[in-house]
Amino acid sequence: MPPSKKRKCDNSAHALNVFTITTFDSMTDNELDFLKFYDFVRPFIFEELQSKLEEKRAIKWYAVVQATLTRTTQENDVECIPPHFRSNCVVKLMENTIAEHLESAFKKIQNSFEEFTQRGSGWTLEKILKLELNIAKYQPLSPSNYIPLPKTLVDKKAILNIKNEDQKCFVWCLLAHKLKIDYKNNANSIHHYIPHESEIKLGNVKCPVPVTSISILEKLNNVRINVYGFEDEIFPLYVSSREDLDCINLLYISNEERQHYCLIRNFSRFIGDLSKHKSKAHICYRCLHRFCLEDLLQEHLNYCKNVSPQKIKMPSPDRNILQFQKIEFQHKVPFIIYADIESILIPYHSVQPTNQSAYTEKIARHKPCGYA
Repeated sequence: MPPSKKRKCDNSAHALNVFTITTFDSMTDNELDFLKFYDFVRPFIFEELQSKLEEKRAIKWYAVVQATLTRTTQENDVECIPPHFRSNCVVKLMENTIAEHLESAFKKIQNSFEEFTQRGSGWTLEKILKLELNIAKYQPLSPSNYIPLPKTLVDKKAILNIKNEDQKCFVWCLLAHKLKIDYKNNANSIHHYIPHESEIKLGNVKCPVPVTSISILEKLNNVRINVYGFEDEIFPLYVSSREDLDCINLLYISNEERQHYCLIRNFSRFIGDLSKHKSKAHICYRCLHRFCLEDLLQEHLNYCKNVSPQKIKMPSPDRNILQFQKIEFQHKVPFIIYADIESILIPYHSVQPTNQSAYTEKIARHKPCGYA
């Protein structure tokens, strides 16, 4: 059965076709189960996100569920409202994380609904009306010309920062990885790379190259590229799904007005301050976890490659100890209290025994009369 017969769907475009709203009506006129509703719309939402991602290359989206809630007032009148429950806004660059983020969106909507109805307001779900999927083209700031590195990164001696005055820092970084000019020969000078500019294929991608277009350039140039950011700490911005052994790692930095790519030449040294281990390590590009043996890294990748890129963050030195308050309440005290209660028996007037049926005979009750 085609989707048009399985769902009621309406599409509308806004703002020069960069913002769209797709509406999914509930499959029945009295839908009361959020989980069934999610199961019904999930494949259609996945298909819509997948289609828009292919069309726009990068998107931002969020979902809104509208429902009807009712309650009975003190005057026995029925009050009705149509509240909206919204998910978080998600930036989507890669198709392989759609399902994961979709489940997170459903969970956020469900939690918002439960929080609303559990405040003691008396509202109950009358029916689920529809889900609106809002999608917009994601247009991040693009890198431009040279930006000096902060001293923290300079001291690592792991990054090549090419001094360009144009918007082609991405191209120069790829050529620097390919040509491997020695630092002694002024490797950060752009004159080494200009004669080889035609070796990098850009296709329809314009400079400055946004992070969202890197997957296109990977295919055109048959390379594997990862991009990392730095704001007091290192974190992944884009991690390639390719598994080539040779990997180009780039650093994306910015100031108030400009953004810039740099080439990471020594990745182990680049993140070396994340551990006290000073020898060369084998590093997972997705979560930045380090291993002393290649075999351990490969075993880890079997699990890590199935989740979206992330960074493991340990507690800071001043907050890495569990602490308890009012610890004195957990100490044993050097005394014991025994309590006793005394009572007297007050007789009941008993019923007469009978052979006709079983019965229980109460003969007395306990009445407290003293404590010790």
